[in-house]
Amino acid sequence: MKFKGILIVMVALFLLAACDYDFIEPVSPDIDPTDTLSFASDIAPIFEQDNCTACHSSSGTQFSLAADKAYSNIINLSLLNPSEPALSPIYLVPSTANPDPHPGIYSTANEALVLIWIQQGAMNN
Repeated sequence: MKFKGILIVMVALFLLAACDYDFIEPVSPDIDPTDTLSFASDIAPIFEQDNCTACHSSSGTQFSLAADKAYSNIINLSLLNPSEPALSPIYLVPSTANPDPHPGIYSTANEALVLIWIQQGAMNN
């Protein structure tokens, strides 16, 4: 009986020692924050890419993030916080860091682009 207990402990230790856990680092997008981002070519397409326009379309009940209306709605609905860009609703609500999950979430790269665009002054260019 004693041998059986020792054998069980040794097998358990062997199995635990054999487990190998790899920590996967999140992919950091290669974005140069000194490059000036364009709303028309860098930011507006994000709303389509990350499926924001599924709910926020010109025909939907939510405000529109369609390319032709997105910038004016972002400004008119105060979705920017220039003094604290990371607290801007257009960034925070669909952010992966939002503790209140939103149906649409930015990809990591697109999330970074939106934040940099706001930090650069959220220009309509």
